[in-house]
Amino acid sequence: MNTRMKTALAAVCLCIVMTGCSNSDQSSKNDASSAGSQVTTTTAAAESEVSEKETDTSGEDPQNPEPDKKPVDDSEIAKLAEEIEKKYGVDIVYGNDIRTDYSTEDDSDVLKARAYTDAAGIKNALEQVNEGLSVFPSGLLEKLTSEDGSPMKIYLTGPVGQNGNPPQDGAIPAFTDDHDKETYLVIDISLNGDINIPTVCHEITHIIDFTLQRMGKLDNKKWDSLNPAGFAYTEDYDNYGNSAAAQKHSYTSGHYSPRVPAEGQTDDDLYFYYYYSTVNAYEDRATLMENLFIYLMWNYEVAPGLYSYPHVYEKAKYFLDCISSGFELDSEGFKKWQDALETLAVRSADK
Repeated sequence: MNTRMKTALAAVCLCIVMTGCSNSDQSSKNDASSAGSQVTTTTAAAESEVSEKETDTSGEDPQNPEPDKKPVDDSEIAKLAEEIEKKYGVDIVYGNDIRTDYSTEDDSDVLKARAYTDAAGIKNALEQVNEGLSVFPSGLLEKLTSEDGSPMKIYLTGPVGQNGNPPQDGAIPAFTDDHDKETYLVIDISLNGDINIPTVCHEITHIIDFTLQRMGKLDNKKWDSLNPAGFAYTEDYDNYGNSAAAQKHSYTSGHYSPRVPAEGQTDDDLYFYYYYSTVNAYEDRATLMENLFIYLMWNYEVAPGLYSYPHVYEKAKYFLDCISSGFELDSEGFKKWQDALETLAVRSADK
């Protein structure tokens, strides 16, 4: 079964506030991170508008729908991309060099990306990618290799269309896939190069997870034992919030919503960050890490008290232990993750 991990936003325009925030901008960050892995349905009006652009053959290059923009030929951009590649051990591909087809082998899921060639936007995206990658311990990303041993690819693309639907800027902000010979992360930078940094970190967590699974360094039975007795993930990207387990065992219902305990809910009931975490184990682990990443990057806990709940803490700690045992890492860099988890668990204990 193909494991395609996508992240989309119900309100795409919120993506652009995620970067370059000072402490006074933290409330913007709260609203803008990934809302989950379900692709948002394009409205009929937007679909019609994009369809008209798709069928316009008046000389517009479909790979570069805004030909008046500056093409990618700036040496400053190439230099910045090279610096990031060397620093993290990844390959960054942008402009007309991107891979455009990410369809599954049996075409059960067809995703195709357009190129994005605005130099200013690409430079902006590279700076934000650099910020996101900086949260990962030195040496970790370079170990997330493709089947042939080549580095993980980070594709900076234009909008992505799925299963014949016309591409819409920002509709699928980022995605990765477990059943592809190439280890890759696609990031849609069509919104002037602005990206959702926590979304990027979320998707990279999926890639770490996939790699640990292939290495046999994550015990799924052990993980299941850390969940409520009799619990089963919904495997449903549409109706996960309707399950009784999600409502009983989640820290909150929606992403970055304030903590509002359900009637009769105790600290011992809490196992998940929010309803979406109950879709599958991959999303559970990636969402558990989001709060930690945001704290490490911006010194801000978006879900106050999350790791003070014993079951949530045990799950986060187990995942970190798997990463530690699975990869030889820069001890100082990884210790920051461990210390942050312990700090937040203790600091938030009084809630």
